[in-house]
Amino acid sequence: CMSGIDPKTFKHTAAKPFTPNLGAEISGVDLSKRISNAEFAEIEAAFLDYQVLFFKNQKDIKPEISLDMNSNQFLFAGLFIFK
Repeated sequence: CMSGIDPKTFKHTAAKPFTPNLGAEISGVDLSKRISNAEFAEIEAAFLDYQVLFFKNQKDIKPEISLDMNSNQFLFAGLFIFK
């Protein structure tokens, strides 16, 4: 983590700030599987705090999971996965 910026630890996930003003790396969630409502709530809280989220080391997301994220959970509408 960057000097002076503490990561946020939730029950299911963690958010490690990427820069002092914008972005966080999210860990503890596998986006290749359907996420629980609790995981989604934590990711949404991190999004509201950091505006940009990075999910590293993710597996390929199956089309049905991707569609579920985009249709039911607006937060993922602009999700891009980089390996």
